[in-house]
Amino acid sequence: MRKIKNQLDSSRIQEIFDTCNTFINEPMKSIIFKNKNIILQESKNYNLYVPKMLDKYPLTNFAKAEIDEIKKLYTYKFSPKNSEGRIYYDLLLSNAGLSCPICGCATANTLDHFIPKTKYPQLCITPNNLIPVCSNCNEKKQIKYSNNYLEVPFHPYFEEMNEKWLECKIVFDVSKIYKYIFYCGNLTSKLVDKYKVHLDIYKLNDTFQGYCNSEIVSSNDRHRRLLDISKEELIAFIKETAKDNEKVDCNGWKAALYRGLERQIDDYCIYLKNRYN
Repeated sequence: MRKIKNQLDSSRIQEIFDTCNTFINEPMKSIIFKNKNIILQESKNYNLYVPKMLDKYPLTNFAKAEIDEIKKLYTYKFSPKNSEGRIYYDLLLSNAGLSCPICGCATANTLDHFIPKTKYPQLCITPNNLIPVCSNCNEKKQIKYSNNYLEVPFHPYFEEMNEKWLECKIVFDVSKIYKYIFYCGNLTSKLVDKYKVHLDIYKLNDTFQGYCNSEIVSSNDRHRRLLDISKEELIAFIKETAKDNEKVDCNGWKAALYRGLERQIDDYCIYLKNRYN
């Protein structure tokens, strides 16, 4: 995961609320305006409690009928193309740049509610609660939520993974690679449980399989040529590739993959030699 900057702060919730409340009908209109102060205040309080004081967040619970109507602010007035609030949706999407901040693989093409709108609809149009991600990460996360900091994934607007923790084990069988296993290698970290949760909630181990396979297949010829020169040449190249990718994201799948190849260099050399025999 990489940290990203939010161009649309939650201090603008009044502006967003007013924009999304044009042309709404009953019963939505009565419910929205009845709960206006809650929506505005809890949105403004967001930065005080998220992500590290979730258990202290004074969130209001609503009846199901109210939840359904408040959620329509997002589903009818914020996210659809040509809707009144779509300008804010697109601005939030652009926060991600060229790739999803969670997996670093696909393009961020949707917004994920860090705190789910199905339970806390008052945050459904809160800018800092809307994370630009790829549809794959959004679908896999679903609506899992806890108010325990160590049981929720990292928040890309507020947190940065400064320590190296993501590692990869490659499962070889002579001339084949069966799978790639991503895991938390920094077991002494105070955040080890959170790292594991981050991997599990987004099912990143599954996501990374295809990208790793494509990387290995496209690199095999070059790696075999280096190995033909000497094992040391191959090791030097793999180390350099790992360092180059760590500059981009030390916990990205590609950096972890090349660290894994370096650790398992003997198995990788056997794989390369048998693959071409």
